[in-house]
Amino acid sequence: MYKWIRPSTVKHPTIWKTFTGKNNTGTKKYWIQDITNEYKQQIIKFSVHTFLKDEPVTNLLDVPLEIREKEFTKIWENILNQRMVLICLSENNGSEPVICGVNYTLVLSKYEKVYSSTDVNFERFLMVLDFIQENGKLFEKFGIDKYLYSFGLYVSPEYRGQNIGANLLEARDGLCKAFGLKATAAIFGSKYSQRAAEIAGFQNLFTLYYNDFLKKLNSKCYNILNSLLALKAYW
Repeated sequence: MYKWIRPSTVKHPTIWKTFTGKNNTGTKKYWIQDITNEYKQQIIKFSVHTFLKDEPVTNLLDVPLEIREKEFTKIWENILNQRMVLICLSENNGSEPVICGVNYTLVLSKYEKVYSSTDVNFERFLMVLDFIQENGKLFEKFGIDKYLYSFGLYVSPEYRGQNIGANLLEARDGLCKAFGLKATAAIFGSKYSQRAAEIAGFQNLFTLYYNDFLKKLNSKCYNILNSLLALKAYW
């Protein structure tokens, strides 16, 4: 459990953003809202079967897939309990809305970690994230004791190219204002998420090249000299 608890003064669920995108048949309407109970298990399955295959850091560290599935599921279940996760939905010709994307947002307090693992391989992954957060010095730079963080941004492959990732990130601005949070930040590990963050107005606080952290962990280095992890923030 996390220290911060969502107050009842802000309606749940709230729709934080609406927008339109284009597909082969014309325009399509999307909306971003707080996730509700009927989507929780769906979104975890959605994330386990798709997000983890693309997640670059645990792949580079050779964390076995079964360990990733187990550990990420625990993290996401904890985050969902805070009731701050954002989900992007779309109309579906009168049927149940379709899940298009998710951002596992949570309020993280000073001196608080997202998660600690007893698995050595997964803990190495968490060490990399901790190192980036510590060097970003977000709490010190903004003089805050909590901020809106996230542990996973994912858009379903069939809905990519609609700026859903950028819109999920932009929706965090309304979330922050509603709860009096002065900043939001996340670590972006791929060029696609980093581009979405730039579109949404996030700015770099700290960057770390993949091969640099692989060397620190005495792991095998790859031909990825231009690939980096970036802690970006919006305030």
